[in-house]
Amino acid sequence: MFDVDDSPARVSATPAAAAHLRDLAARTGELTVLLTDDRVRVLVDGQPVPSGSLRLGRLDDAVTFAADSTARTAWWRNRADIDLAEATPRDGGLGFALTALSEPELYAAVACGPLPRI
Repeated sequence: MFDVDDSPARVSATPAAAAHLRDLAARTGELTVLLTDDRVRVLVDGQPVPSGSLRLGRLDDAVTFAADSTARTAWWRNRADIDLAEATPRDGGLGFALTALSEPELYAAVACGPLPRI
């Protein structure tokens, strides 16, 4: 079995989206980017993350990516690509698209076990 460090990346961000998130974190403190089936919610320091949310990864020490565990989306076999395109202000200026993990990434994901919960 692999450990979680060997798991494939479950989230990526375009350079513009990453810069936006880093700037927002610098102004508001640590934040969590919560993905649901159809939108992005940005939770700033102190806002609770729904119980049982899945940890998808981190951008840096101040930005964590999480996913709603009650969603229909199979987070374990997809990568969320975060972007600024076609987003609304309520989403913190962010949107996302899903891409399937490649076959080797999928095998590595299975070998690492379930996604950790927050």
